[in-house]
Amino acid sequence: MLSTGFEQNTRRAAWQDEPSIAGLLVPLITCLPALFPKTHHGAVLSVASALPQQLSRFFGFECPLHDTSNGPDFLACISRAERTRLSSYHVPVSIAGSHAAERAWERLRQFGLNWLSVHSPLHDLILNLWMEFDLGSVATGILPNVFLGPRELVNTGNPHWMGILIAALQDLSGEQIPTGTRACLSRCVGAMPSGAGVFQAGVMTSRRPAYVRICVTGLQPTGLLQFLADVGWPGCRQRVEPFLDRPGALVDRIDVDLDIGADVGSVLGLEFSFVPKRPPHREPRWLAVVNWLVREGLCLEPECEALLRFAGYSYTVIDSSTAEETHEKESQPSGSRVDVLVRGLNHLKLTFQADRITAKAYLSMRCCSWAVA
Repeated sequence: MLSTGFEQNTRRAAWQDEPSIAGLLVPLITCLPALFPKTHHGAVLSVASALPQQLSRFFGFECPLHDTSNGPDFLACISRAERTRLSSYHVPVSIAGSHAAERAWERLRQFGLNWLSVHSPLHDLILNLWMEFDLGSVATGILPNVFLGPRELVNTGNPHWMGILIAALQDLSGEQIPTGTRACLSRCVGAMPSGAGVFQAGVMTSRRPAYVRICVTGLQPTGLLQFLADVGWPGCRQRVEPFLDRPGALVDRIDVDLDIGADVGSVLGLEFSFVPKRPPHREPRWLAVVNWLVREGLCLEPECEALLRFAGYSYTVIDSSTAEETHEKESQPSGSRVDVLVRGLNHLKLTFQADRITAKAYLSMRCCSWAVA
């Protein structure tokens, strides 16, 4: 493991009794400057230091592939197995950075309590909760955008589930979701063809004005443009069509991200991925897709190379008798614990706006641990 000046400060936050995620990220972000510019390390680590490792074992980055001046954003998933930790989690204002952010974290804790309760509809409905941190706004507080993933797709077969999700998002955001937004969501769910549905619904609380975003899966490329027409997306569908042929023809799955207000917003996101989600060295089509992005001017060469190198794993062996770490494969004393950080390329996203198309990569990290007998 590399040693850096950040490590001693981020291994364990002073106000908590357990290691933070930051200690896992330090070696990684210092090795890939094309994806993680040094000027953004402080923002990354300030967020990760607020998150104990027991709160999330699955997290990652949203990295721009052409203009890296804004740096990456950070994401963390809280699963059903981790909701107990969320229900007891408190972030003081000294760490949250503002009273507004502190209140947002308290709402997250309250959500965790409801999620745990067998008397709440959330107990069985919600599969996971994603927190997305816009690192460019960290200076005003560590305030996450929040997404909820239902256990089954929300579609025409269970439209009432969207009402439960919206009620939960209202509680998480501390704001009422307007009637017009609710009506637009209902129209979108009603327009979904068989097999399609919402797999994530979120509220972008760190942006103003806050708005709802839904992520739709199960759409076939041949029907995707018609779906956009049916829900009233105001953008130019002719601009989207070439991307369904290439890189769309190379991938197994294309998901759609829509911003919802009184009407569907003009910004469109298309997520491209493979099933199963294999790393580039085991899925050669990743190289073809990334090279296509480079040729189209949507990805720079250094970012391309760093992206294809990202996947892999690293591990730490903790000797329980001394609480010391070692990274030597041969040194695994009885009673020790092995922590493995598995890195992967989850998906690529193209965002269509009125004046431009941009590309981002979503990099995943999953932390696994087991005891050595």
